[in-house]
Amino acid sequence: MVSCIPFGQPNIHGALTGAIKRSQAATERSIREAEVAGRAAEAAEAAERNTAISSDDPKALDKLREKLAKMERMREQIKEANKLCRGKDRAAAEAKLRELGVEEESWGEMLDGRLKGFPGYVLSNLTGNIARVKERIGKMERMASAPPPEGWEFDGGKVVANVEANRLQVVFKERQDDATTARLKGNGFRWSRWERAWQRQLNARSVGCARAMFPKVVAEGGAE
Repeated sequence: MVSCIPFGQPNIHGALTGAIKRSQAATERSIREAEVAGRAAEAAEAAERNTAISSDDPKALDKLREKLAKMERMREQIKEANKLCRGKDRAAAEAKLRELGVEEESWGEMLDGRLKGFPGYVLSNLTGNIARVKERIGKMERMASAPPPEGWEFDGGKVVANVEANRLQVVFKERQDDATTARLKGNGFRWSRWERAWQRQLNARSVGCARAMFPKVVAEGGAE
């Protein structure tokens, strides 16, 4: 709309006055709509934005399932709100937006007087987060159904699979050298003075890492 206005054109009365006013109105409207879209998205994003659920939490799987259910309910509510906003029943659309916690100043009207509802990216972001939570739940369910890993002895110490603490622990018979300490830290192990062991979260990845670093000693005295 501003392409028809020559650069440096003075604000004079004439044919260009209408074009200038229309371009200004369009620019201001686009700015308002961008602000409205951002504010309208906050309600949906706030519902998904939870405190991180640690895998160490004994109730992590239940909490993740609860979080997933809430996110899926929110997605359906957003779809319903947008459908109502596109319809003719403005009262129902307003009631739904209030239910979702969207303030009236963020509703945003379309040119025909209907409400704009939630921007498309809100649903796409929420759908992506739902997929990630589902994937995490699947991994945790597979781990829960698998038999607990067993520890082993290596030359100079032992590896302990502490299922109760959800930690894979490396215990040395004697103080390890600086090179071993650096390898442990580089592979995510941290020293616990309470457990007197180097440890990290117990999972297939940590077990594989420990097996590569500290091979199991077999009966003949060699390494597995």
